[in-house]
Amino acid sequence: PAGAYTLAVTDSNGCDTSTGPHIVYDIGAPSAPLASADATYCTGDPIADLTATGTGGIITWYSDAALTDSIGSGSPFTSGATASDTFYVTETVIGCESSADTVIITVNSIPPAPVAGNDSTYCSGNPVADLTAAGTTGTLVWYSDAALTDSIGNGSPFSSGATVTDTFYVAETENGCISLPDTVIITIIPLPPA
Repeated sequence: PAGAYTLAVTDSNGCDTSTGPHIVYDIGAPSAPLASADATYCTGDPIADLTATGTGGIITWYSDAALTDSIGSGSPFTSGATASDTFYVTETVIGCESSADTVIITVNSIPPAPVAGNDSTYCSGNPVADLTAAGTTGTLVWYSDAALTDSIGNGSPFSSGATVTDTFYVAETENGCISLPDTVIITIIPLPPA
């Protein structure tokens, strides 16, 4: 504990000497470092390095809340996470270790591609049936492009509004992760001249 202490020493001849007072300060453990925010990813996404900001001490990362399994030090720290996990980080200053802050990494699965309805052919001017697709538990999203950058509608059935030959792409989105697409090709045959 903190206080003023006298150091007494007895040598091998039985002679005593003392020095002091020696002041011992109790600086206490440092505050927990400030860890980076929790983050969510999709399976296969690169996981960003974890960071923590302290007061200049030693930053240590752990895999467990009991702080018994040290897995690295410093900031930034490459977690190597491939699945959802929690990481704990402390700071040690002059031999005193802080409590831990945490970073929760959530890795969500990519849903399977939905199964779209069949391709269809129509004569120009005939009504085009709504497009359909079956997915799992996510949201079906329709796109006009294979890169899935131009969203044109959600759900099934979906009214495409097609008046010329076109390809429609449907993917399933769940927990921020998007599946590969399936396609529906609508072919519009022009009417022969009268």
